Amino acid sequence: MADFEVPTASDAALADRLALLIPALRDAMQRAPDPQLPSLSASRLEDILIRLRDPLSEATRGGAFVEVWSVAGLRRNELRNAAVLAWCLDPQGSHGLGGRVLMALFGRLRPQLPRLDLERLGNASVVTEECPLGDDENRVDIGITGDDFVAFLEVKVDAGLGHLQLERYVEAAAAKRAALGKEHAFVMLLVPKGFRGSHREAITLTWRDMARVLDSASAQAPAASLTETLFRHFADHVRQF
Repeated sequence: MADFEVPTASDAALADRLALLIPALRDAMQRAPDPQLPSLSASRLEDILIRLRDPLSEATRGGAFVEVWSVAGLRRNELRNAAVLAWCLDPQGSHGLGGRVLMALFGRLRPQLPRLDLERLGNASVVTEECPLGDDENRVDIGITGDDFVAFLEVKVDAGLGHLQLERYVEAAAAKRAALGKEHAFVMLLVPKGFRGSHREAITLTWRDMARVLDSASAQAPAASLTETLFRHFADHVRQF
């Protein structure tokens, strides 16, 4: 196995490179002996770990391993996670990505969606706990209104669906579409793995699907920027659901 190059504390990609080291060590130690490669002895491994100690400490002091959303206490709380997700999806959100997050989401769901004008998503508005047309009984986790559509996104983590909940949302979305003169109305259901319950008129996606959307969006943010970091951490957080 070739010598490891230990990055300096000033390396911008320090955390990512360190994250790759342990799997590399594990694979190397499990691999069948190769006569072309020097063996990894206990003393060699000890030397590598000693050399990593200072860079790891420096990275820790610099916040490289802070799990932002865990510190914020999101856990599996549906309302808190929905609030952060709404911020991510909002074209007017302070993340600065405009309509690209919605475009990544709707692009992923394209085969199941009506023929939306994805180029106009930058004008969409996103709100949390929306009561369509003032109806308190049909409070939707996230409401999205675009130039030509009305969409509701119902977020599930641990709770199940209420009695005829999606049916009521589908009707409410249609009523709002008619009231606003929009062309399309649809309901999306965001669920954890193993979730039971759906509706033929609702578009279902998993949190892992949403994590991929967030990964795609974070890749469009400047590298190592706060936006890129927050999106990447949130994607890692919801991928566990």
